[in-house]
Amino acid sequence: MRLLATLAATVALMASSAEPHNTTEGMELLNFILTQGDPKTQLCGYLTCQLPLGKEECPEGTLYLEGVRQFGCCGACVRFLQYNETECTGSIDPNFGGGYEILPEFQDEDGSGRAPSAPEYESNILHSLWCDYSLGCYNGTCLTDQDARGCRFVRDRYDEARATGEYEPHRDDYRWRPECSPDGTYAPKQCKGPAGNKRCVCVDPDGGTIYGSAFPEQEELFSTMNCQCSRLAWAREAARDWTATLHCALNGNFEELQCEAGWCFCIDPLDATPYGTRMPEQALFLLPCYNSTDVGEMYLRRCESEYHAHQVLYTEMMAKGVEGPSIRLRCDPDGSYSAEQCDYDMCRCYDRYLNNLGISRGGCTCARDRLFYQQQQVVMEIDCKAPDGGEAGIYSVLQKRGLYSFCADEDGVRAGPLVCNKFETELDCDLATKCQNGDDYATTCEKVCKGCPPEAYATNNPTCINI
Repeated sequence: MRLLATLAATVALMASSAEPHNTTEGMELLNFILTQGDPKTQLCGYLTCQLPLGKEECPEGTLYLEGVRQFGCCGACVRFLQYNETECTGSIDPNFGGGYEILPEFQDEDGSGRAPSAPEYESNILHSLWCDYSLGCYNGTCLTDQDARGCRFVRDRYDEARATGEYEPHRDDYRWRPECSPDGTYAPKQCKGPAGNKRCVCVDPDGGTIYGSAFPEQEELFSTMNCQCSRLAWAREAARDWTATLHCALNGNFEELQCEAGWCFCIDPLDATPYGTRMPEQALFLLPCYNSTDVGEMYLRRCESEYHAHQVLYTEMMAKGVEGPSIRLRCDPDGSYSAEQCDYDMCRCYDRYLNNLGISRGGCTCARDRLFYQQQQVVMEIDCKAPDGGEAGIYSVLQKRGLYSFCADEDGVRAGPLVCNKFETELDCDLATKCQNGDDYATTCEKVCKGCPPEAYATNNPTCINI
């Protein structure tokens, strides 16, 4: 009522400057606007929104949404119901029929999915009766759909295993807890693998690996990694936008100097905030972030220069009605050559400068990683083989490190328990993958190493003796 009275007085001022306190007339006009007019258009300019006003200011466990307060004029931090919480009336997730953000603020509480309790005006937090992303409302309880798996599903199953005691450290230490975005998808940066042996990679919203990674040995790249540039480059490629010339660092962050459409500017690699002025590409050396050692005289690098020249030729030939030559060249977001290059007969692996590293047969992460360790003069056993045992640039599913054997994923991260070599044939790497992805514990995690006694695991038997 206090809000309506305030609005009525405001509307009265709008209606008659001679009678600024005519609240009766104001209430009549307000009622007309609410029932016949467009409140968002006519009232929003007269309202002051409650802080916080942005998603970065919302407390953990809440999601900032626009248009959910003050007749759709203001945003708020909304706390949705979590897994196994009850009395739900719907879901924010569109996979479960959600649409919370498009509902008008003045709609009744039951229809909007809001809890009947009054909102916390001091903190600008609304409590919703709708389930959070990745959760559906089933008979009044927020539950996951076994067929709609994503980051939230994997994370919740991991937390559940730790809370119930199903997680066995000597057996399940390879499982890692994913970082999820507020909408339930995978956050751009994921650090995979057991504690002390992690590798960070950039991923798409579904968790698939994209450009950008860092080993713990790459201390600065590893500690500052955020994958913002890599995720943007992935999104543009998915939208078939080939005009962008983003430059991403090896860890998926933005490089400090960026040029697009003939103009160059500086950007903070840590938070992607542009700073300073913009300069024509011909004057990029005047920018404070320009470094002649890193950039040279031209922004485009060898691979993208080659690709760009081909595209210009192709466009000119097409303009004259001639079909230009196709190109199969692939460049990474840092402007260098992609690890895998294919012709019409075969795909091969290359380093960033197009030096041949061997046959691909499905990917080149292993070939590139083996080269990295050689350049770092680190002795590391890495087995790059296809499932049939032939030469390949991908990681063999089964890897060895001295006395121990383990399953590895596509990024070479340990994806199964570390066991003594004697038990390597007992490892089921397919079950290990299912365990990591949240499958039923009794049918997956407990059977990853079939019949392995406690002394088969490295944590229980570091020297692999008496087995």
